[in-house]
Amino acid sequence: MESKEDRRSKNIYLTSDGNLYLQRTTRIYGRYLKKYGATLQMMKSKHLK
Repeated sequence: MESKEDRRSKNIYLTSDGNLYLQRTTRIYGRYLKKYGATLQMMKSKHLK
């Protein structure tokens, strides 16, 4: 019986559409984090002045 904790042997195979979706989502999320991080830095610097 497999342990729920041990997922190392699990492999995930995506279709080309799934892979493309994952790449786009990751790229969009990265842009969002960059923008959000820059906004936080700006707010922080204004607050500290």
